[in-house]
Amino acid sequence: MSKLNLAPDKELSIPRALFATTETIFNEDIERLENLYSRKDILKTLKTTKERISNTVCDWGLKNTMPSLSFGLPYEVC
Repeated sequence: MSKLNLAPDKELSIPRALFATTETIFNEDIERLENLYSRKDILKTLKTTKERISNTVCDWGLKNTMPSLSFGLPYEVC
């Protein structure tokens, strides 16, 4: 199995990291993502992803470390 490359695979890794998150570990997951990608890259990827990001995850983002998580995201994404 090949390893993921950070830049080319961000369209896969960012949404999948948040897809598997829980309220308990959400902040840790966001911090890990921000260690790998800029906040701008995270938001841009979430805006253009075809992966489903639950409203609950967006709500956690609004309450916690990423208050701009749902800003400008289409309803079907967040």
